[in-house]
Amino acid sequence: LRLLDSGSLIAQCNVTQLPAAAPGKHVPEDQFQADVQKAIGKSFSRILEAQPLENTDKRFVYRVMALGTVPRGSGDKEEAIPMQWIYYLIADASGRQMSLVFTLETQLIDKLADRDLQIIGGWEFHPLKQPTPAAAANQK
Repeated sequence: LRLLDSGSLIAQCNVTQLPAAAPGKHVPEDQFQADVQKAIGKSFSRILEAQPLENTDKRFVYRVMALGTVPRGSGDKEEAIPMQWIYYLIADASGRQMSLVFTLETQLIDKLADRDLQIIGGWEFHPLKQPTPAAAANQK
């Protein structure tokens, strides 16, 4: 997903389905932070904030905000662009998990406002479909 404002890119959001955990479980918070650092790689500088978010449903939502830089240009014209990554781990009671990451230049954080939280707040895991009797019989 991309957030554009007057034709300019503000942020990009990538969504990844994670392997399911046991019911009622999710990726441990310290492991998720380590995974964030590994995913960002050489561009990583530091974790700005890491915390679970309260919500009104039974989902587990954990946010990690990281800072770093990425190179832009080449040779003598290469510069380090300050970046921010906002990672979310979302898990439901059945153990299904998703990771979302919002990537943006640090100077654009005010333009993102709380739109990342709006997306996370509206994120739903649809009920698992039960196989029809015919499909269940075919699986035997």
